[in-house]
Amino acid sequence: MSTRRSNIDKLHLRLRRYPSHERLVLLRNLGYGGAAICLAVLVGLTQVGAKDSALKITVICASVALPAWLMLGAIFEYYIFLGKESYPHLRTNSVNRFLQLWMFVGGAGTFGATLGTIWFLMPEAAYAFLALSFGGVVAALLF
Repeated sequence: MSTRRSNIDKLHLRLRRYPSHERLVLLRNLGYGGAAICLAVLVGLTQVGAKDSALKITVICASVALPAWLMLGAIFEYYIFLGKESYPHLRTNSVNRFLQLWMFVGGAGTFGATLGTIWFLMPEAAYAFLALSFGGVVAALLF
């Protein structure tokens, strides 16, 4: 088990140590794409209103995730603009922790918005969504 952990640490270190232009573009697109999803959910809910508690949770989650994703997209856009000279700053622990925190906020908010929407439509499907999401996270951590 210690070998597996050290390999994961090596992979994380390598990803953090060698940012590339392509990786920054991917992360920028992830940020703007997450914001677009949250905006689409909010615009869709303006059509029906959020009278149910599941839809109210969806609105709260999407409203929290939207600025997080926009901020991440803008930050990575800025690093792309600055070029390779900015990569040492991007590799610092404080910047990494900051970006990881906001990626978690954006991801959890988008997950909550999706779960709330599914729960409103069909609670049984929400249970399946939760179970399969949990299974996917466990599988990703194992492999």
